[in-house]
Amino acid sequence: MGYGLLISKPGIDVLGTLAQDQKNLIFDYNLNHLKTAGYGTVTLSASAGGTQLQTVGHSLEYQPLVVAYYHNTTTNPDRWLITTSVVPNTGISRIASDDSVACLSGTASIGFLYKNQAGAAGTVELLYEYFYEGSS
Repeated sequence: MGYGLLISKPGIDVLGTLAQDQKNLIFDYNLNHLKTAGYGTVTLSASAGGTQLQTVGHSLEYQPLVVAYYHNTTTNPDRWLITTSVVPNTGISRIASDDSVACLSGTASIGFLYKNQAGAAGTVELLYEYFYEGSS
């Protein structure tokens, strides 16, 4: 074992033989982990049945993984939904919602497309984070 950070589960000696099994570790420096390249907030508004697209620039020169949490500030202020750039949001969910947000990851910017499928104007607040490309 080389130098690095290992964090074991409670009751497991991080230097013992049980820690050699990764299921007994909470964190292992040998594994690739998401590293945040940037984050921010966006507020999107659209009329009934309308859409709004907003882009945020980045300088990574590749399409980063994006994870975004969003909620309708009026109709569902306490219910946060999630979307990513890897799995497109089709608007089909186990949770009924009149709001749909898609993350569109590009080599110079990230787009957030809000589709308001409600019968009234809507506003969503979105918190996003994008990540550096992993290294092997």
